[in-house]
Amino acid sequence: MHAFDDIGANLLAYYENLATQKYVSEHTMDTYRYQLEAFKLFLEKEEITSVNGITAQHIKNYLAESKKRNKKHSTLHAKLTIIRTFFSFLVEQSICSVNPAALIKSPRQNKRLPKDISPDDMNKLLTSEEQEPKIIRDKAIYELMYSSGLRLSEVIELKEADIDFAGMQLRVIGKGNKERIIPFGLYAKNAMMLWCEVRCEWLKLNDCKSDYYFIGTTAKRINPRTLQKRLANFGQQKGLLTQIHPHRLRHSFATHMLESSQDLRAVQELLGHANLSTTQVYTHLNFSHLADVYDASHPRARIEKKNRDLSEE
Repeated sequence: MHAFDDIGANLLAYYENLATQKYVSEHTMDTYRYQLEAFKLFLEKEEITSVNGITAQHIKNYLAESKKRNKKHSTLHAKLTIIRTFFSFLVEQSICSVNPAALIKSPRQNKRLPKDISPDDMNKLLTSEEQEPKIIRDKAIYELMYSSGLRLSEVIELKEADIDFAGMQLRVIGKGNKERIIPFGLYAKNAMMLWCEVRCEWLKLNDCKSDYYFIGTTAKRINPRTLQKRLANFGQQKGLLTQIHPHRLRHSFATHMLESSQDLRAVQELLGHANLSTTQVYTHLNFSHLADVYDASHPRARIEKKNRDLSEE
C-alpha cells in the first residue's frame, strides 16, 4: 500500500480541505469528522486500510450495520452523503479513480416538512421575566434566531463585532463562507442588551476577552449541543406540547415572514439560501390563507367574488 493510499492520512487531508477551501463551520466539521471516523472504525474491523480497497459493497455493509442499530433514514442518508463527498475529494486529488459511493441509492425516507411554532406558542416561549443569567442569555439567542432566521451554526459563530445595535442589523457568515447583512427586531435588541450586561460580568469573572458573542460561564463559545438541550427543556417548562429545536425557530421565522409578506425572494435573501428552490420548502401555508390571497389578488377571482357578494345582497 502506498502512503498516499492510507485512509487515516487522507481523512486528515480532507478535514484540512474542508476547513481551508470549503470554509465549513466548526459544527459541520465536527459532524463530518464524527461520521467519517465511525466509518473508518468499521473499515478497520474489515481489515481495510487503503482508500482504493474500499468498494461499494463495503459502504452498503456499513449502512446495513447502521440500520440494524435502528438508525433513522435521515441519519443513513447523511452518512452516505458524507462518504460520497469524501470520495469526491479523493477523485479530485487523483488518489482514487472512481467514487464507490456514487452509484449507491440513498435510503428511502418520507419527506416531512419541519413544523413551525405557532405565533401563540412562540409568545409563550419568548415571554419570560426570569433574571437568571443563563436564561437571559438563552432568551437573547431565541429572540435573535426567531427575529432574523439564523442557523444554529451562525448563532454559535456570531462575533461581538458583527452586531450593529444602532442600525439593528447583523453581519452573518453563512454556508460557503458567504456574508449577508440581516436586520433584527426591537424584542431581540432588548434581550441582547440585557445579555450584554451578563456577558461583561462573565468575562470579568474569568479575567479574559472573547470575540464570540454568545458564551458560557467559562467565557468560552457556547456549545451547540448545550444550546439544543436547553431550548428543548425550556420549551417543556413553558408547556409546549411539541419538542423545540433551533431549526424550528429558523423555520418559524421563514414561515411567518412568508405568510405576512408573500415575498419569497426577500425571505431567500434573509435565510441565505443560494437557490430559491431551497426556500420553497417553507411555503406550506394553510389553504385558507392561500385562498384569501388568491381571492384578493387574481383579477378573475375578484370579479367572481364581487358577483357572489352582489347576489347575496
